[in-house]
This record gives sequence, C-alpha cells and structure tokens, in this order.
Amino acid sequence: QRTLWQYSSGKPYTAASLMGRMFTVNFNGNNTTITLKFKQEPAVTAESLTATQANALKKKNGNVFVKYNNDTAIIQEGVMANGDFIDERHGLDWLQNYVQNNLYNLLYTSTSKIPQTDAGVTRLLTNVEQSLDQAVTNGLVAPGVWNGGNIGQIQPGDTLTKGYYVYAPPIATQAQADREARKAPVIQCAIKLAGAVHYADVIINVVR
Repeated sequence: QRTLWQYSSGKPYTAASLMGRMFTVNFNGNNTTITLKFKQEPAVTAESLTATQANALKKKNGNVFVKYNNDTAIIQEGVMANGDFIDERHGLDWLQNYVQNNLYNLLYTSTSKIPQTDAGVTRLLTNVEQSLDQAVTNGLVAPGVWNGGNIGQIQPGDTLTKGYYVYAPPIATQAQADREARKAPVIQCAIKLAGAVHYADVIINVVR
C-alpha cells in the first residue's frame, strides 16, 4: 500500500516526477487535494500505447504518462501497487500525522492539565474534530453515507453530515487499569473520503 510503479519505455525514474506532482499538495489550504489522474509530468515523454497495453498496465496496478488521440497526455491511473489510489494514501498519511501532532500539542501546551473526566475527554474530542475539519477544508473528506461498522451512535446507512464523526465512551466505563495509567478512553473517528471522479457516462435521449 506504500509502493507504486510507473511504466516508461525510455526513462528509469519517471515515478520521481509522479511523486513530485503528488507532493505539491498543501494540506493546510482550501480545496487543495488532487487526484493524479489527468495530471501532467514535467520532463517525462508521454507513451504511445494501444488500448490492450493500457489495460494490461491497469490490471497490474501500474501507472503511465500516456498520449490520447485528442492532443493531450495524462497520468493514469494514479494507483499504488495494491490498487489503492495514491492521493488517498497520501492524504490519510497526512491526516494520521496531523491528528497525532495536534493532540500531542494540546497536551504539551496545556498550562495546567487535562483532567481524566468527561470534560477532559471532550477537550480531546474537540481537538480531533478541529483536525478533521481541515481534512474537510482541503477536500480529503466530505459529507456522505457511512457504510462501515457501528461506532458510538453511528450505524451503517447513517449520513455523516460533517464528513466525519468522533466518539469516545464515557469515562465511567473505563477499565481501572487504564485509569491508573492515566490513559484517555479510546477515541474513534468515522470519516468519509471525498473521492474523485475518473469516469463518467452520458446518456443523450433524442426525439424528433
């Protein structure tokens, strides 16, 4: 899931250009996330492939900078070696780091302490929600229907109106050993990825 490859008939390091394009994303911005499909690769010569060759690469979860018969050249498909989309892997790695750093900084900068109470846990939840808000702002996460398992009050089929849902059980349900170790209850997040459109079908109905 953290390995990708790109076909090239002439240059051995074309994937470096692909990675460079991906890493132009500034996750602190507004609507800044991208999909690699349809993007260009500076300094890389586009390949001329048949549909059969392109499909063979797709089946092997490969990427290629390829010419189309409309005077354009694009990256396709923008996937990791396991088939996951590169932009989602990149975005989720950022999100994990962002949530972790912000929660640590909350603990680090607290002038007194965050108590091991429901009120204290609420401060942790608020911090995580603020991090997830940025994931909505940059376009990684968006409102949608949750199709995962039960988390807190969220069940399959429920709509995540904010694009995410954050939950922690009441402090009274915590194991005594965890309380004595000064651990917070486990915080769980349900998030809905915004995804990206790569294909579209258009049906035109005509009458006379």
